[in-house]
Amino acid sequence: MTLPQQRTSARTIGLVAAGVVLAGAAGVTAVAARGGSDESQAQPPPSEAPRSASTPPSSAPIRAALEVGQVHRFVDPDGVKVSVTVLAHKADGENYGIQVRTCNGGDEPFNASTRPWALSYGGGEELSQDIVFGGGLLAPAFVESELTPAACRKGWINYVRATGAPDGAEYSVEGLTHARWEW
Repeated sequence: MTLPQQRTSARTIGLVAAGVVLAGAAGVTAVAARGGSDESQAQPPPSEAPRSASTPPSSAPIRAALEVGQVHRFVDPDGVKVSVTVLAHKADGENYGIQVRTCNGGDEPFNASTRPWALSYGGGEELSQDIVFGGGLLAPAFVESELTPAACRKGWINYVRATGAPDGAEYSVEGLTHARWEW
């Protein structure tokens, strides 16, 4: 699947976080993805969990929550194989960071992005995509970049912390895949 500004030499995964409404408020461009297959390393079968009224419904299956360090894998309709993982999470003053890794398990390059990631509160009822950049944050930062076959990108995504402590992180591409890590 491709974004409108796709590079001619690389496929790009359309990335949309589950909190599309929040993404728009945060100035993130939303790109709708079409359906595909979804698989996860987690052993429990898929479970349909209720979503809040503020989170748009997704046609991607909602899976049982993963633990930090567990890998979520999916394949997009063009055959691009992706694996994503939350490696760590940490409060940092008024900010909160998640260390993530995205890997290319396929034969074609694609662009890895922060856009599908969100910090979650209240069991996923509220999502935050207010990413902050700059000095003094958890580093190294996760940088949007092209991933060649067999390559991985790891780094911290720093968020403005909402009231209370986050209880997880979510990775979501509308209509394609959804995963939630809880802590």
